[in-house]
Amino acid sequence: MAPQITGLFMHDPTIIKQGTTILRCLLITTPLIGVILVFTTVFQSANKAVSAFLMSITRQGVLLWLVLAVTVNVWGYNGIIWAQPLADVLTFALGWSLYLHMKKSNNDNKIENK
Repeated sequence: MAPQITGLFMHDPTIIKQGTTILRCLLITTPLIGVILVFTTVFQSANKAVSAFLMSITRQGVLLWLVLAVTVNVWGYNGIIWAQPLADVLTFALGWSLYLHMKKSNNDNKIENK
């Protein structure tokens, strides 16, 4: 339904085509955004301030700017379109690795306390 949604706001076929592509690209990683927010909340509630801070600044901040700088130079306009989904995937990977590290640390602490 991306063309129909884009068509609600614009009537130029070229803009609808580009808007459809952009909307589809952004929606690809929508499920990861929820997981990223869960990771951030888990780190906050587990008193992992550094991990929570990294997750907070990564997706829309530092990592997005770095990804934009690289993808624009490599793919031009398409790099702008794909920068946010790529930043989402990389932020998810960061969150997953921080979560695994936290889980391993917690397991190691349980073994030492026995």
